[in-house]
Amino acid sequence: MFYRYLKSGARIATDLDGLFDGSAVFILGGSPKLAELPLDKISESGIPTLAMNNVPCTFPNPTLWVCADKPPCFSPHIYASAAITKFTMISRRDEMVLGTGKRVREFPNMFFFGTKGDIKPETFLAKQRDIAWWKSVFPIALQISYRLGFRRVYLVGCGFRMNKDRQYAWTTDLTEYQINYSQRTYNVDVDRLRQLKPHFESKGFEVISCTPDSAANGVLDYISVEEAIRKELETRPKISDTMSLVHSSALAPCASK
Repeated sequence: MFYRYLKSGARIATDLDGLFDGSAVFILGGSPKLAELPLDKISESGIPTLAMNNVPCTFPNPTLWVCADKPPCFSPHIYASAAITKFTMISRRDEMVLGTGKRVREFPNMFFFGTKGDIKPETFLAKQRDIAWWKSVFPIALQISYRLGFRRVYLVGCGFRMNKDRQYAWTTDLTEYQINYSQRTYNVDVDRLRQLKPHFESKGFEVISCTPDSAANGVLDYISVEEAIRKELETRPKISDTMSLVHSSALAPCASK
């Protein structure tokens, strides 16, 4: 279950399950590889995108965005964008966004979720009120994708690797402790992917890597971004075909008179 807030502060439960029923989504991570991939082609494709954390600093207009950390960790312009459907923990609702004078819940197109721990791989995708909190935004992104109805997930910029010289797709200056902490988190994410993969397959939930040299490529199938776009777009009616059908339908009654 997701929640939103009215200006009065009232909380409204909102059912978004299956909103993108059967569709595909690109989950965008902050690996340095992100900036090297054909993001313009992803934008032009019209395929939905779910950006994590500060990815909108590199990919400015994702369809969806998710974070788990405190607002000061993220660019205020993300919260302010009404065009982005945003998700974060309900515990963040009253925290202030730097430089705006506003609480997180006061921004447009903002949704919240509860969290719970002690989630087993076999219940990771089970329909339940709260999202599993495994100390990483990546598992949250996967769960939200499934809840929203996406059944094919392409991981872009999800390298699960960090070192001093290659930290994120945007400029950062992390300490050695922060780099090591991030890498440990990535290692756990990859290990969990290995545990989760058979449960994904049993639910018809495809998770595919589109990140060259990703640490997850030993667990997941890999295809290029271009191939993922081609596969998805070939299942859609072309604009010209659709218009032909519209014109034919419109003209048919006139031709019969």
